[in-house]
Amino acid sequence: IVTFIGLNNGGWIAYTKEGYYNCNEKGFELVDFYEGNKLLLKSHPVYKEKRKEKSDNMIDSKTKLLGLIGHPVEHSLSPIMHNEALRDKNLNYVYLAFDVLPENLRYVVDGVKSLGTVGGFNITIPHKVEIMKYLDEIDKEAELIGAVNTVKIEKDRAIGYNTDGLGARMSLEEEIGKVENKNILIIGAGGAARAVAFELAKNNHLTIINRTVEKAELLAKEISEK
Repeated sequence: IVTFIGLNNGGWIAYTKEGYYNCNEKGFELVDFYEGNKLLLKSHPVYKEKRKEKSDNMIDSKTKLLGLIGHPVEHSLSPIMHNEALRDKNLNYVYLAFDVLPENLRYVVDGVKSLGTVGGFNITIPHKVEIMKYLDEIDKEAELIGAVNTVKIEKDRAIGYNTDGLGARMSLEEEIGKVENKNILIIGAGGAARAVAFELAKNNHLTIINRTVEKAELLAKEISEK
């Protein structure tokens, strides 16, 4: 959460949980953060890379909205990572986190479709399964996994996908090369572990361990029958 609180030598001062930032033409730079007379955090550069163009960090009438929907979300680093990536690619989007209570989830899909400026959103706990009943279409892989972590808004339709498994594969292959004909241990049988298991079961041998043996056995059975 970033709160802009005032001007400082021609630039804005922003407050985050980490401290105070100078926000000027150089970008974001952390300054000394005190609580009373006690120095809590010494200044150091955080983001000093000069903006390529003024439009990189501008929100205008054409800016599209992306976001994370979950409960709670205040701990999430997704807005920091995604907004930095969007700036790097010079894309006119902004990414925010939305804390949505379970009882309000049913309003989300119709709400974002009616806005017309939302490109899509990510889903995190505890909504990955419940969101499926409100979508217009679900990708076959996500339906097989039984959970959705990404929703794309396309021509007034909300389409659900699950990228957890593919993301895990890509991360592994960056480190060890092609993941094929491997013996792989999966710890867990729900949530993201379930998606990763379905993806890595392709051309590999899996061993699944879980606190509840029955859940591990059920996941193994579902994978073998897919």
